[in-house]
Amino acid sequence: MLEMRRERVFNVLICFFLLPALFSSPWEVSAGEMTVVPSIDITAGYDDNVYYTRTEKESDYTTTVKPGFELNYKSELYTLRSRGYVDLIRYLDNSNLDRENYYGLLDGDVSLTERMRLKGKFSFLNDTTLDSQLDETGIVTTRTDRKRYDGGGELTYRVTERSNAGISYNRQAVRYGSELYNDYDYDYVGLIYGHSFNNGLDQLTVNPYYGDWRSDISSVDNYGLSLGILHTFSETLTLEGSVGLRYTDTERSYKRGEIIFDPDTGTFRVVEKEEKKKDSDWGGTANIQLKKTWIRSSLTAGYSHELTYSSSDGNAEPVNVDRIFCSVEHKITSRFRAGLAGSFYITKSESEFGDRDTRYISLTPSLDYEIARNYSLRLAYSYSRETDRTLDDSPDYERNRVWLTFSARFL
Repeated sequence: MLEMRRERVFNVLICFFLLPALFSSPWEVSAGEMTVVPSIDITAGYDDNVYYTRTEKESDYTTTVKPGFELNYKSELYTLRSRGYVDLIRYLDNSNLDRENYYGLLDGDVSLTERMRLKGKFSFLNDTTLDSQLDETGIVTTRTDRKRYDGGGELTYRVTERSNAGISYNRQAVRYGSELYNDYDYDYVGLIYGHSFNNGLDQLTVNPYYGDWRSDISSVDNYGLSLGILHTFSETLTLEGSVGLRYTDTERSYKRGEIIFDPDTGTFRVVEKEEKKKDSDWGGTANIQLKKTWIRSSLTAGYSHELTYSSSDGNAEPVNVDRIFCSVEHKITSRFRAGLAGSFYITKSESEFGDRDTRYISLTPSLDYEIARNYSLRLAYSYSRETDRTLDDSPDYERNRVWLTFSARFL
């Protein structure tokens, strides 16, 4: 019954997000400050390890059709934004992997008073653990269906011309389609204070927060304080960074069998009892990002050290993720450009209850050609590899992919 209700909610949400695109014409539709822009991506690709396994790798050809839309509405008092797409994925040989991914986003903000503003956001994502979850944690896991619901809001008050304060809350629910994973919920609440100086070129932020992960086998309470700064060196160079301190409490539940004597039957029997263990730890957080643009080129590079939650292989635990990333793009001609994106992850268990220790690297060179305004082609290649440092004799996970994408936005 619960699963049927979830499916009904899912169908309603998809209709809500996609109806604006379905009933709009294939051009930009304007009514005052509202615009609706449909789009479509068509991709043909090759994957030499579709299951992303260490042994018995299987290759296949894929075709993906991705219709989507963007909706924006703006008035003097409020703004509304919506995004959505459906990913129709088909495999030539492994038809059991055929699926549809769904994504929908709705967010907006409204001016309650001259100084007070309220923001809200809701999003839904239905994909697999080999898609966005791999990008979030750098962990290669067994492929299964995943649904992620996100919703929250932020209330801010402009204290002075240069300062603002507020409070934010977000709730995330993640549901899996396999018993190998543990469903979990995440609640976040934080306070916000921001102050700009140096004629608005610099901004300082202070963010105390609390996060709470909950699953059937573990719970994590995370208390933190983050200090951030945004500095604008010039119109073409910006630096954004933050550092913080956190304290984390983790509680893990275990089930064990215990032999007891039953006086009514005069026999011994095994009963299952639950046992809980706790662990706590201090740690740090960091996030830094540099952006630079030239006349024909651009660069984005950064580093992050964050605590997140991972669920796979019957385990659910907090993990520390270190990520180094870089993206470079160069315009060769007015219509032709080349790019290179790369990421490197170090993922380790945060508590004593886990022993995860992995390395993950991903490199993606690409070529883009603008056929005409709002129509383009992209040829890309991706190499990725994960190393599990807890295993001595197993080879790495490796995957090579290449694809060609035609993109169109109907403006």
